Amino acid sequence: MASIVVELLDKREISKYLIGIADVEAEWDLRYIAIKKDEWIRTGDNGIRINEGQSERCLVKYELWDKPPPPLDCWDRTWSGSVRLTSGLVFALNDCHPGEAYYGAEFNLGQRDTVWQVRIHRKALGYEEFTPDLISFTLLKLQFWLAPPWTCDAETPHQTHHDQGPHRCRRPARRRDPRDRGHRPLRRPRRRH
Repeated sequence: MASIVVELLDKREISKYLIGIADVEAEWDLRYIAIKKDEWIRTGDNGIRINEGQSERCLVKYELWDKPPPPLDCWDRTWSGSVRLTSGLVFALNDCHPGEAYYGAEFNLGQRDTVWQVRIHRKALGYEEFTPDLISFTLLKLQFWLAPPWTCDAETPHQTHHDQGPHRCRRPARRRDPRDRGHRPLRRPRRRH
């Protein structure tokens, strides 16, 4: 049975507007992940770009699991995918004023240069006539676990949603040591005229 190794509830409210979760050693990589207006999440190396422009405030909880966590059904929206992180230390990032960014608490995944599976759950708070668009407060739960060795690379679109098709992976090509004689490319002899 899967269990939580470590968790962190970032008590600092992220306001106007969360743009994503970034690796602390490569936060600028997050800004180069292109996301369409109708997309919720997109990953790239060292970042998870999150489109939360409709929510003025967010709270983020991080969880590191030893195996894939059980699914949660009580959240409004769920996304699953993978991300490659350089340092294994991440934080939430917003960009409310040009040139001024706000950084959330740092969460340590404990391994450098690793591909992580991640599942993100979203819940927009609301109660009766106090609709989520009036309250404009969102809860995000990020669940990380080690990706199996055959996982997708972070640059291949592979997101899954409740409303879209299944997760499709492709096996990466096996890397071979070029010094290994059995795998050297054959050289063709030159033709002499």
